[in-house]
Amino acid sequence: MQREKPTGFSLCCFGLFFLLLLIPAISYGQRIKKEIYHNALNGNFTRSATLATDIESTETNPAIATPTLISATIEAFLEATPGKIEYAAKLAGNILEMDKVSTYDEIFAYSAKSLLNALEEDYVPALYTSLKAYSSLKQHLNHQNCIEPEIIALATIFNSAYKEIPSGYWFLLNMAGIDSLSYKKTQPCPDIKYPELVSTLEIVQQTLNDKDTLQTNRNTPAMGHLIAAAYYLKKQIPKMAGQHLKKIDSTGNYPATQFYYWGVMRLNLGHYETSEWYFNKYLFLQQKGRYIKSALLRKKWIAVLKEQPFSNLDRAIENRGTAYTFADRQALKEYRDQYHPGLLEARICFDGGRFRDALQVLNSIDTKNLTQYRLNEYHYRKARAHQLQKQNKKALDEYRQLLELPNDGHYYHKKAMLERGKIFLDMGITSNANKSLKQVMQVKSNMYSKVIEHEAEMLLEKIENSKK
Repeated sequence: MQREKPTGFSLCCFGLFFLLLLIPAISYGQRIKKEIYHNALNGNFTRSATLATDIESTETNPAIATPTLISATIEAFLEATPGKIEYAAKLAGNILEMDKVSTYDEIFAYSAKSLLNALEEDYVPALYTSLKAYSSLKQHLNHQNCIEPEIIALATIFNSAYKEIPSGYWFLLNMAGIDSLSYKKTQPCPDIKYPELVSTLEIVQQTLNDKDTLQTNRNTPAMGHLIAAAYYLKKQIPKMAGQHLKKIDSTGNYPATQFYYWGVMRLNLGHYETSEWYFNKYLFLQQKGRYIKSALLRKKWIAVLKEQPFSNLDRAIENRGTAYTFADRQALKEYRDQYHPGLLEARICFDGGRFRDALQVLNSIDTKNLTQYRLNEYHYRKARAHQLQKQNKKALDEYRQLLELPNDGHYYHKKAMLERGKIFLDMGITSNANKSLKQVMQVKSNMYSKVIEHEAEMLLEKIENSKK
């Protein structure tokens, strides 16, 4: 018997039935996405992975590919183990290899890939892939009636990051298909589906703009507060870092990185016993990956100041953890150093923004008993403490005394030349600044040489552009 063709009524009923099936699926999918973001941005990666596996693998369900990738990338960034980085890179590759990948997914896939490249110090590929993300973002902006709030937050980050891109890298713009680093303002979508993600991206954007005070809100998750804490520690304001760390729920012990930052914060304030407790907790929770070497080095500092043995810490620094972060590479470079307690204490005071305390410690040191190497360090640390208090003449005098001493290959002489150039810029003496910054390239250093030279080149370029 021949089947009848479906009537308009039956087609309508079928369509309605299909829609009734689809609506719960969409709602469920959105809920899963929100949960993955929530858990990832609060450091509960095990739960994020379980949610992604429960709904379907990312290879067969592109609907959750982006939040799963973001979760994996945050985990790779926080833990920095080769396996985590490799897994996140694989997820990014899966998205970019999809037949009909949306520009929305492309933006996040390229952004994640860029961060992963940077983690492994592949900086040119990192810049190139981030520019590819920017290219996808511009395409997305041109084809939408309204733009998702998280995409607008990303666009703001890109514009802040590329505000002063070095001229030597402009060829990468052309390779990435970008004609200019700007985007037209587009109407944001009224519905914020992932407020925790938006809030975290807004924190990143504020750090790039070097804000004195970071603005958070009730949607700011643990990752946002971690970023803020790291930012304030770098700006030598440990008490502000502590305010953000207090907002992270520590009862679940995730993210573990919070305890490393607590340790650094307490160390910078001179609370050595409490600091050591936090470092021990971090090392217990995170057995491998990032900040292991850094935490162990700081435990060595505390041991030096407390006149306790530390040979076991030296061996641990050499053998444990990874060296993806600057702090961990620093630990590998200097862990064999036989620290001078007074200079070490001054350094810790300086890192905590306690510049007067640093100078008080330095002034109590008998320089007649210092070796040539330690005398270099002495003048460098004294100059930096004066410089950060805007005591420019005193800082310049200390840098002069340092530069008159023999260069033993450490970074002090090269960095002194750079900082001297910055002071002259601050004082408006451009000719002296220009001269000092050019001399940076001629000073030898076996540590951080490229980083110091790159900063000098950026400042020279800024001076040159100001003349136009």
